[in-house]
Amino acid sequence: MALSLVLLVGAGLLFRSLMTLIDMPLGFTSDRILTLQMAPTGENYRSTGQLIAYWSNVLERVQAVPGVESAALTTSLPMSGGRSLIAFNVEGRPQAPLSQQPLAFRVEVSPGDFRTLGIPVSARAPQNLVVRTAGDPMAVAAATKAAVQAIDASLPLSPPRPLGAVIGASLTQRRFNMTLLAAFAGIALLLAMAGIYGTVSCAVAQRNNEIGIRVALGAAKGEILRLVLRDALRPVAGGLVVGLMAAFGLTRALERLVFGVSTTDAVRFVSLPVLLALVAFIASLVPALRATKVDPLDALRMD
Repeated sequence: MALSLVLLVGAGLLFRSLMTLIDMPLGFTSDRILTLQMAPTGENYRSTGQLIAYWSNVLERVQAVPGVESAALTTSLPMSGGRSLIAFNVEGRPQAPLSQQPLAFRVEVSPGDFRTLGIPVSARAPQNLVVRTAGDPMAVAAATKAAVQAIDASLPLSPPRPLGAVIGASLTQRRFNMTLLAAFAGIALLLAMAGIYGTVSCAVAQRNNEIGIRVALGAAKGEILRLVLRDALRPVAGGLVVGLMAAFGLTRALERLVFGVSTTDAVRFVSLPVLLALVAFIASLVPALRATKVDPLDALRMD
């Protein structure tokens, strides 16, 4: 039961963190955006002038594709992680040693990138083409790729992907962590239910004679029911206390893995133990009800 509580708390934290990430404003629109990655290399693209001519030709041809509203170039797609860090100095302040200089992400874009991505607000070798379309971006994927390959078919091109797929891929690891932890939590919960049911059933069978004597002496069914449930749920309460302490330690370890949620949410630390206590009560109730139906004559005869 303690393990079930720890895993459920962890899975709940990761789930809420993922939902927060999905629902938060991105600062740009991913609808109707097609992406295509390319890397011009070789003798024809060694100079800056050759690269600029190539990229200009790419934009001109892609923007002429039917269904394309605008196109732009960028070295890094949003939420793709493909950014480089650079150190910089603030103008008007003393130059700091390199190890103490502030760092910033560097992303190169072409004119029209913000407009294409719907972001409110030197092109050496950008590698990502972003295209805003009038409808389904994959409907113009083949034509867009053909327009780029018409310039130089020898250059490698990545399969066109909607920007939404790129963003979804950035959340894959978080989804996997949440799913894995939720699966373990579910398995642990089922095992706990089966264990409680089996333990209480065994205890009832072992105390069959005692229960029969109690009934023969006038114990009511309600008294027998409370006796069995009390003995069954006492160790559950201890397990939940241990689980709460372990879950609190787990939340400390997960602080760096979650976003936008409190790791010490009081609602979670109250509702989940209540849920597990209810599960334990249901698992104990069936054998407890069976105990109320013990025939005292049969129990004494078996003795």
